[in-house]
Amino acid sequence: MQDRNGNWIEGNSAHDWNAREGVFQGYFETDWVAKDNQIEVAFTLTDIRFVGEVEKPLAFDPLQSKQQTVAIEQDGIGSITLQSFEQPEGKTMLKSAIAFTDPQAQENNWVRIQAINGHNEQLKETEPSIYGTPGEHGEILNQQVFQREALLAEGTRFQIAYLADVAKAEGTWSVPMVLSKKQLENGSFKEKLDIALEQVPGGTTIEGMVVTPTQVRLNLRHEEKYSRLPYMDYQLDVGGTLIQGGWWLLSNQPHQSELRFEMAGLDPSALADQPVSLIAKHRVDDHEGDGTPIRLTNISTDKQFISSNVAGHAITWSYYMKEHNLYVESYSADRQFGGVNQTYYLSGDQRNYGKPAFTGMVGDGNNQHTDVYENFEGTELEIFIWRYMTEKPDDELRIQLK
Repeated sequence: MQDRNGNWIEGNSAHDWNAREGVFQGYFETDWVAKDNQIEVAFTLTDIRFVGEVEKPLAFDPLQSKQQTVAIEQDGIGSITLQSFEQPEGKTMLKSAIAFTDPQAQENNWVRIQAINGHNEQLKETEPSIYGTPGEHGEILNQQVFQREALLAEGTRFQIAYLADVAKAEGTWSVPMVLSKKQLENGSFKEKLDIALEQVPGGTTIEGMVVTPTQVRLNLRHEEKYSRLPYMDYQLDVGGTLIQGGWWLLSNQPHQSELRFEMAGLDPSALADQPVSLIAKHRVDDHEGDGTPIRLTNISTDKQFISSNVAGHAITWSYYMKEHNLYVESYSADRQFGGVNQTYYLSGDQRNYGKPAFTGMVGDGNNQHTDVYENFEGTELEIFIWRYMTEKPDDELRIQLK
């Protein structure tokens, strides 16, 4: 948006394709506050891109555990490097690193690997995929998990899929509007709550609630810096109507965070006149390691297995050398064990942390973790758990707000 003097009003926007109506629908929101009772603004669009999906065959062998690099050199994509990793329960993870030659293509693209079976059907991932993790050298990292049997079946082929421009419409389109400060204020209100959440760590208090025509925000204050709420799913119960939300960190405010909920058709007056409750589900807690050493012996290219225990949770460890690096994997059959966050070894008093090989998703039910110790030399190593998580998928917290 722009004000009448041509100054840009910064904000956030989101939109989705409504297939039924054949239109894109979305919203623009900003923390900007009008100074005058009425102000002229313009909602502006510049240079519209029309995109389509491109598919390009990949020469990739999932039986090879070494990295395989394929040159793309098209549509701003330079190359893609792939590597396969065996996972528990008969699964295989494909880790891909995409190097871009065009920063705009990197910013606006969704690149992924597709596996096509002998019947020309696309194989479905067995777990939620992770896309767009920034790499150390400017590349973008993706993780996709498939059933190993289907991935290795005869006739399976691979391709890279991504979005590319098929047309452009250059220019500027503006929709002028007159905003009334009084109307904006009448559609919004604040309430002080001051509710202590004794059930969660960090000394957390719900200080207040801010209601606007598009969102409900619960303002949280934490005694401990960068405290997080230990739940995965959040809802507001507004007189029996449930609206979905999520937890947000606030930049440069280590003692504060927010729970944000989209109004989804509710009028702000509904929150003024009806009972409101916060519902939090699926608890995931973070813990510090107990300092017990895990001793790795006979380190070689052959995979070795050992077992350990932390806080009553049994963990199976496997470790092996590959391409001069030591890989240390951890896994537990205990569904209430959320996984090891990271491991380290000691050189005197100095901690040397393993580099996580994969990006994990908290609360996804997969507690496998892999650390890499690069350029490792030796046949023995004593490692320690830095932090780990526990899960209670059925745990539910309900707080009456008003």
